[in-house]
Amino acid sequence: MVVEMLCGQIKYVEYNFISKIWKEVLLQFGEFVSRMNLGDSEKRCKWCNFFEESIEHIMWRCELARWGWCFLARWWSLGSNFLNIRNFSVEYLMSLHGGGIISHIWRMVVAEGAASNLVPFVDDPIWKVNPQGIIKIHYTKVNNDFWKFKRINFSFVSVVDGAWVQNDYGVLVGGIGGNIKDKSRAIIYAFYVPVNARDSLAAEFEAIKHVILISSSRIFEGGKILICSDSSQAISSVKSGIFDGLQVVIRNKDIKEWVDGKIKMGYVPKYLNEEANSLAKYGLKRQASASYWAQ
Repeated sequence: MVVEMLCGQIKYVEYNFISKIWKEVLLQFGEFVSRMNLGDSEKRCKWCNFFEESIEHIMWRCELARWGWCFLARWWSLGSNFLNIRNFSVEYLMSLHGGGIISHIWRMVVAEGAASNLVPFVDDPIWKVNPQGIIKIHYTKVNNDFWKFKRINFSFVSVVDGAWVQNDYGVLVGGIGGNIKDKSRAIIYAFYVPVNARDSLAAEFEAIKHVILISSSRIFEGGKILICSDSSQAISSVKSGIFDGLQVVIRNKDIKEWVDGKIKMGYVPKYLNEEANSLAKYGLKRQASASYWAQ
């Protein structure tokens, strides 16, 4: 159901006006669906008492719903075109902010309203006037804290990601990307490579293998390297040494033996893995491998 797509398991927060309005929109939608199931769908909208009640009207056309969407449009600087679509579309609304942590928070706002209790900084005054600004500030702090610990304990830190799509010709294509940084956060190696991968997990595994292969063939003076992936399943496969039922060998050595030595595996949340994600998407578009070592 559309209401499940919008709300999931999120609880409502009645801390400001827009949240109350959005709650009313969703409750009205739920009541309408219930009446439809009972064969009674001819009633007029209980808010405006003028137009016939429908999913389209409740979620998009009614003056109260429009007020809520206009508020969000101004608040998030979406521009006048935001309200010009003819039909209500959850997919369209969710896609208005393209990616990364801003997109993640925006989807919470669409699902619940302005005061989602899943957003950790709703009480910050900046949130009410510049949501994208406070998200970037918060993200920068979380990102710095997360990687600071890794840099303390490892001489080099790598991030990797895999991407996988079906192209316009129906062919499955994969891409991998990532980089390796030293303790000063300087990039010493970066790559974006097209790969044959049947799904996103296979692409992620190939990205990890790529860095293990590079690390095993290059002498890193001083110590350990941490490879971070946002796929816990791929990390588990590397540690077990088995992928797709087969033992994985790199340079005549079981892959799990590599990660028992100076190479270690770590998990990174997707929203903190944007660099590698962007490089993996570049890999999707490549016809040939691209990799670079710092001079």
